[in-house]
Formats: sequence, structure tokens, C-alpha cells
Amino acid sequence: MLETRGEPDYRCARAPASLCVVSEPSADGKEVTYVAFDPVKGRGNTLRTIQNPTAEFLGVALSPDGTTLALSRTGEAEIRIRLLSLAGEPDHEFAVRGWPNLTGLDWSPDGKGLYCGSVSRKVARFSTWI
Repeated sequence: MLETRGEPDYRCARAPASLCVVSEPSADGKEVTYVAFDPVKGRGNTLRTIQNPTAEFLGVALSPDGTTLALSRTGEAEIRIRLLSLAGEPDHEFAVRGWPNLTGLDWSPDGKGLYCGSVSRKVARFSTWI
């Protein structure tokens, strides 16, 4: 069993990796902490903490190997994707210029690309980045 604050949002890596991650908002809403968990053993170590989350993260995706967490916020004028390392590597961020309003985010099965959706008043878009 895993006890957590707020509504739990979790993601799991794909076999043979075994990492699962759950997000926990702080009581005051000033942080979101990503914690490892095992479905059998329960809570693990704190992996990352995001300070001052000013908007809801619609796009949250754990890479298939469990080494990178991709995050993107909803309602932004252009999609910005943050790649947060869970393995001690540098973080990265990039923009998807001209694409507003993220509708979804997920990794390709091989972990070498991301799928991302966008909706504007005129057109719905879907693309892949490698």
C-alpha cells in the first residue's frame, strides 16, 4: 500500500526496468515531489522536486528505461517540454514553436523520441520528436 497526498498520479517504466514514480503536491501547493515506489514494497526514495508549479502538468511521461521524466504544462502559448534526469544527468528543455495547448505527451517505445499533441482553434496537430 502507498499513502500519498492529493490525487496520486503515477507512471511506470517498461520491462526490464522496474521503476514506478508517483507525484505528490505539497500541502501549500508550492512544490511537486516525484517519489519512487514499488507496487509490492511501497514508497521509495524522493527522485525530484519541482518548485513553484504555476500550472497543471498535463504532460507527464516516464521514459521506458525509467531514467528521464518528461513534463509539459497545459494552457501555454507554445509547448515547452522539460526532460528531468532521474539518473544524475543534466536536464534539458525545448520548445515546440507554433504549437499551443498541449493535449498529450508520451515516449516512443524505444525511448528515443516523444509523441506530443496540440489543439488550436483552427487545427489539431500530432507529431513526434526524435
